[in-house]
Amino acid sequence: MTSTKTIIPGYSNLQLLHSSQRTIVYRGLRGDEKQPVVIKLLRSEYPTFNELVNFRNQYVIAKNLDLPGVVKPLALENYGNGFVLVMDDFGGVSLSDYKVYGISKNNLKNILLPVPGKKEQRAIASILSDMDAEIAALEKRRAKTQAMKQGMMQELLTGKTRLAVSVVEPLIDPNNT
Repeated sequence: MTSTKTIIPGYSNLQLLHSSQRTIVYRGLRGDEKQPVVIKLLRSEYPTFNELVNFRNQYVIAKNLDLPGVVKPLALENYGNGFVLVMDDFGGVSLSDYKVYGISKNNLKNILLPVPGKKEQRAIASILSDMDAEIAALEKRRAKTQAMKQGMMQELLTGKTRLAVSVVEPLIDPNNT
């Protein structure tokens, strides 16, 4: 873990927990009340539309899951050209730091993993389905906007459409001194 200067306004004592090609995760303190939090942000200064949508979807899905072991996010805040995902810091350990040696295949089969009930599975499926529909609608809207932009640019470049330029009166009257 590495200590860093505060790079995210409103947060202090940031410690690097994880860094990957796409995201950075810090542990720190939030605001004047010094609430312990974990902060996840996109590494790219200019994330793509899909990266932003996927990051926002992580927040929405985690926020709507009411399952033991799933950390509820506290907030999704604007940061630069993207977002930061703020979660409660319960003092957990990163899976990459948690090493278990000597687990055999048979021992692994004996580990009980909690599986949500049918009602929760349906709720998860419904949330994911809604997210897919929202992504499809956003992609359709984006494609339509791009097509409109391309059409307008074509009309401007071919001279079919001209921009109306109004003459702006000067702020200072040269005759009035």
